[in-house]
Amino acid sequence: MKRILVLMVLMIGVINFVKGNSSISTLDTLYYGVQTIVKEDSLKDGVDSLMIKGDGALIERIDSTTFLISPIKEQTLLMEVYSCRAGVCDLIESKILVVDSVPNPCFDLLGVRQGRINKEQLIVVERLNWDIKHPYYFPRDFYKILSFEWSLVNNEGKLLEWVFNDGAYLSAEIKSRLNHVEEGDVMIFSNIKVLGNDGVERICEDVVIKVE
Repeated sequence: MKRILVLMVLMIGVINFVKGNSSISTLDTLYYGVQTIVKEDSLKDGVDSLMIKGDGALIERIDSTTFLISPIKEQTLLMEVYSCRAGVCDLIESKILVVDSVPNPCFDLLGVRQGRINKEQLIVVERLNWDIKHPYYFPRDFYKILSFEWSLVNNEGKLLEWVFNDGAYLSAEIKSRLNHVEEGDVMIFSNIKVLGNDGVERICEDVVIKVE
């Protein structure tokens, strides 16, 4: 009999939980550096506990139905879920999962990653924003933007401005220079450096925007 499990993700070194609902049969990927808590809502009649096995992962039992799964490295991982009654455990589900690295965030300015922004919209710009493609929801503080570089290039490819920026919010210097951009100019946010709650620094893809 297949047991429906509730899955939550806990980033190593922080106390924030990332919540998600799934069953082992629909879960495809775990992430190296991310601990996954597997919990069943309730035990069925006659079932004492669950047992989970997985080659290539550290599995810690929290209680009779809850386990903390920590992948050891990026690899494929065979997960097996057992239902136990009076000391006898029966296999109820197995699944091969991929263990991958945490994907880089994607950045945008007013929702635009690679595209165009009207000159008048720049008045309300405050910061770079990020999103991430992942089956679970990452908390908004998972990534901290450490720094980025802002460049302004005219329609002939000539570099007009270059500013180094600390943090996610645009500095007063960049905001001042945004008042002087012209139609056809291209803004480039490059060398976007972030620190994840998994302790890893990453350099992310550039944001390139043409002013119209």
